[in-house]
Amino acid sequence: MNSLASSVASMASASMLANRPDVPADPKTKAALQEFESVLIGEMVNTMFSTVETDSMFGGGQAEEIYRSMMGQEMGREIARRGGLGLTPALMSEMIRLQGGQ
Repeated sequence: MNSLASSVASMASASMLANRPDVPADPKTKAALQEFESVLIGEMVNTMFSTVETDSMFGGGQAEEIYRSMMGQEMGREIARRGGLGLTPALMSEMIRLQGGQ
């Protein structure tokens, strides 16, 4: 992953990890929730990318659209892996609560 994606992921995870309680979770459920969060973040990143103009001489075209889409997906995965927006633990807590847990 490039340095831009690492920087974005670091900033997102650093600001979101403070005071977040750990919730005991089934690993498969946690993985599914993290994947959900990564898809959501990836879509947000792709929306952001859609507002950036491409260089008319060397940019644009179908290849750049595909690359930007893949870049957004990877950025979403990395941001979610590093803590994301805090959706995974929040959703896990709510699922446990709804099932009669804590």
